[in-house]
Amino acid sequence: MEIPVSVPPFSTRVLTEVELRPEKVKQSLADLPLLNTAETGRKLFSTLSIYNRIAIEPATRLELLEMLRYPIRQITTELEKQFVGPPLPLAEKQKTIAEQCRQFHLEMAIGYKRYLIDAELPERAREQERFRGKAALATQRALRHLTGALLVSYQGYSPYPLGTWQEIHALYRHSETLGTKDLLLGDPEIRALPETSVSHAYKQALLLDLSDPYHLPVMMIGRIQQYLDRWAGLAKVLPPTEQFDPACQFLIDQQVDRSGIIYTADAELERPEHYRLLNTVELARRIHSHLTALQNAQEIPADGLSKDFFAASDEAQNLLVRLIQSFGHHPKRNFRRSTRAGTTKVEVALGLNAVNYWINGGAAFVVSSTFVGPNPQRGQISATNHRRQDVHVPDLEFSSWDVMDESAGGLALGKKGHIVARVRVGEIAAVRPAGDRVWRIGVIRWVKSPSSSSLEFGVQWIAASAQAVVVKVVTDEGKESDFLPALLLPEIPGLKQAASLVTTRGIYKADRVFYLDNGFRLYRVRITKPDEISHSFERFQFSMDAM
Repeated sequence: MEIPVSVPPFSTRVLTEVELRPEKVKQSLADLPLLNTAETGRKLFSTLSIYNRIAIEPATRLELLEMLRYPIRQITTELEKQFVGPPLPLAEKQKTIAEQCRQFHLEMAIGYKRYLIDAELPERAREQERFRGKAALATQRALRHLTGALLVSYQGYSPYPLGTWQEIHALYRHSETLGTKDLLLGDPEIRALPETSVSHAYKQALLLDLSDPYHLPVMMIGRIQQYLDRWAGLAKVLPPTEQFDPACQFLIDQQVDRSGIIYTADAELERPEHYRLLNTVELARRIHSHLTALQNAQEIPADGLSKDFFAASDEAQNLLVRLIQSFGHHPKRNFRRSTRAGTTKVEVALGLNAVNYWINGGAAFVVSSTFVGPNPQRGQISATNHRRQDVHVPDLEFSSWDVMDESAGGLALGKKGHIVARVRVGEIAAVRPAGDRVWRIGVIRWVKSPSSSSLEFGVQWIAASAQAVVVKVVTDEGKESDFLPALLLPEIPGLKQAASLVTTRGIYKADRVFYLDNGFRLYRVRITKPDEISHSFERFQFSMDAM
C-alpha cells in the first residue's frame, strides 16, 4: 500500500542464519537474560534491525514484531532510568543511552510501517475484515513507538527526529482511509485501558506535544504520558469547520513536521483536506474535575491509573494545573520580546543553596544566635565586599551565559562549548548582568539541549530582588531541623503580589508554623497560602511575628 512513510532499503546480503520461525524466536526470546541490559539490548537491536532490512512474509513479520515488544519494553524501561532525571546537559554516556532508547522505538516503528507497506488487501470480504484489524494494530503500534521516540526526546530536552510528525500524521490519514482509526485493539503496554485504537494513539501523541514538554520538569512529562494513556480518548479529532470556535481548539496541519498550533480566527486554510481540529473541551472538563476534587481533599478513583497516581496531592495538583493551562485555555504573551542573541552576558546562580549564598554576598549565612553586632546579615548590598575569586565553594559558583532573547517577563539564555553548570526545569535561579551587584530571582521554565556541548533555557522572573534568610522546622515530637536556606521575596503592590518565602521541598504544609532567621532576629512564621510547588522548591505566602 502507498503510505508516505520512510523505511530503509532491503539488504543485498544473503542472511541464511537469521531465525524467522516464530516458535523458535519465541523460545530464544524467553531465554534472554533481561537483567543483563547491555548484552541483551545489543542482541535485540541487532535482531530487530536485521528483520527490518530483509524481506519477510507480512503476517510473519507482524508476529515477530509482537514477540519483540515485551523484551524491548523491558530494556528501554531500564535505559530510561539512566538518562531521565539528571540535570542538563546530559553527559555523553547518558546522551548515548538516550539515543539507544530512541533508536529502539524508531526501529520498532520501522517494522510496523514495513508491514503496512507490504501487506496487500485480500479479495475476499471475510479476509478483508481480518486484514483491517491487523492494519489497525500495526498502525497503532507504529504510532505508539513514534510517540516513544518523541518522549525520549522530550525527557532529554533534545530535538525530536526530523520527519516524525509527518509520519504520525500520514499513518493516521492512512487509517482514516481504511476506516480503521476507531477499531478497538488490545495493547499489553497500556494498562490504563482494556482496549485502545489508532485514534487514541494519535490523540495521545498530539496531546503530549501540546502539553509543552520542553517547559515541564522531566518527571512530570512521564506522568502526563501516563495520564494520557487513560484520558487522551476524551479529545476529539474533527474536520475543520467554516465557523471559528476558539474554545479548546488546536489546528493540525498534517503536511508539516509538527503536532499542531492554537486555532485562531485569522487562520487561513487554503486546502482544508490537509487539516484537522483537535478539540479538548471534554478532556479539559475531566482534568478540572480531578483538580477540584484534589483541592477539596476528595479521594479520586484510580480508574485505570496507578493507585498512587493522585496520592502526592501537591504534585498531582501541579500536574493538573499545567494540563489545564495547556488544554483548557490558550495563554497570551504578556510582554514583547527583543532578541539580543549573544550580544549580552549574564551571571547565573542555580539552585536554592547557591542563590541564597550569592544573595548573601557570596558568604555563608550566619544566624542571629551566633551573629554579634548591630546590623543584620545583609543581602545584595554586601556583594561588593565579596569578590568571586575569594570564593572556594565549587557547588555554589555562578556561571556566565549568553542572552538569546529577552522580555519584561524573563530571559532565554544559552551557551555552547564546555558546560559545567547543571540545569533543571523548575529550578530557582538568580540572574544579574555581568559585573553587576543586583541579582533578580526567577524560575527555569524550559530547557533544550541538542548536545552535551549546547544548552538553552528560559528564566521567568518572580522577583526583582530577594533577601537571604534561613528557616527551621520543629516537628510535633519536638525534633528540630537544621537551619535551611530560603529566600524572602518582597511584596509588589503594583502587581498585587504579596510577599512570599521560597524554601526547599518539604517545608510547605497548610497552616504550618516554623521559624525564620534573617541574621538579626528570629521570627515565628505561619504559612497562609501556596504560590508554587515545584520538584526543587516551594513558594508560599505567610504571616510573621518576632520572637
